[in-house]
Amino acid sequence: MAKKWLDFIDDNRAIKALYNGKEPDLSDVSITNVDMHGCTLILDADFYDFPDPLPSRWIGKDYNAVTIRFEMQIVKYKTVEFNCDYKHLSINMESRGEDIAVKIEDKKHKVTFLDFLAKYIEVENIKGKTTK
Repeated sequence: MAKKWLDFIDDNRAIKALYNGKEPDLSDVSITNVDMHGCTLILDADFYDFPDPLPSRWIGKDYNAVTIRFEMQIVKYKTVEFNCDYKHLSINMESRGEDIAVKIEDKKHKVTFLDFLAKYIEVENIKGKTTK
């Protein structure tokens, strides 16, 4: 059986708790920040797959997205393309030996935004957000 994407996340308890054990959809996310420090990649992704029920601290706020900040140790870059729309992207993760193959792409326009191998993927933080 293929791994679910949450299986690739070290300590995925916060995401599982927020989504009540369900796995948020990776087929329509927006990348709002990419920051590279040596072999470490920080990536902020807006998810439009909203948790149900909402966390009590989010009730009454006009949030329409969930921002998850990921930290990853990159082993090898294959593609880095910054000339694309950062909205409506799809994220795919799969095992590649001991590493995690991550591909972020705009399938509609057939553009690969990022394609790399990671040693680990961690969640740095999760927050509600209002997007335009």
